[in-house]
Amino acid sequence: MSVLRYILFPKRCFLCAQILPAFSEAALCGECSLEPYRFGPVRCRLCSGPVPEEAGTEAVCVSCLMHGSTVPGRALLRYTDGFRESIHRFKYEDQWSYAADYARLAIKEDPDAFRDAACLIPIPIHPSRLRTRGYNQALVLAQALSRETGIPVCDILERTRATAAQNQLSSHARRENMHGAFALVPQAEEIIHRLPPGDLLLVDDIYTSGSTIEEAARTLEPALHGRKVRFFTLALKTVTFQEKNP
Repeated sequence: MSVLRYILFPKRCFLCAQILPAFSEAALCGECSLEPYRFGPVRCRLCSGPVPEEAGTEAVCVSCLMHGSTVPGRALLRYTDGFRESIHRFKYEDQWSYAADYARLAIKEDPDAFRDAACLIPIPIHPSRLRTRGYNQALVLAQALSRETGIPVCDILERTRATAAQNQLSSHARRENMHGAFALVPQAEEIIHRLPPGDLLLVDDIYTSGSTIEEAARTLEPALHGRKVRFFTLALKTVTFQEKNP
């Protein structure tokens, strides 16, 4: 990083946004820790969320059972407090530089998440949202992960309609909201056919009920030809079941 670039765009702790020392390679300041955001040793075999230790390694969490989840994957950290704010800055406030820190952290914390992956497929956003935001955070993250792992990015999904924000919807409404929201680009099957053996890894920022991931995986089905679909997200948001589904 040049001196001028540091002055104009100083590197910041991705949790608290405090400015880090010049030319620092650290992702966090000395006062922040990842410990409050890490999951326990036993995790759901589908969404990777927390389950009781006595449940065992093949356990499926209540959320996945309630939502009928089928696509397995890994979330890096819990979607709470400082990490929630970090993702908000990354997603809405042009903090693209966080992507490199997230990617390095992901490889360090959970290298198995990327093992046997043939490509990284970012979850797309609708063109209208892309015009407003200026970038797709899932694509930026996938590109950063690709630089760290060497796994190619295959941008083969497109958003066919603008969907409502998921965060205020019930679990049933989330599924309805995402139904038919994606399509394959015309060259998708050919791109997948040329890949080396391995799984297709969907990449997104937040996993809540899994409805977005499930719909993306369903859209990919005609082009899979025996390949498996998994996902990687930065964060997992715990879902409560107090809501009344319509």
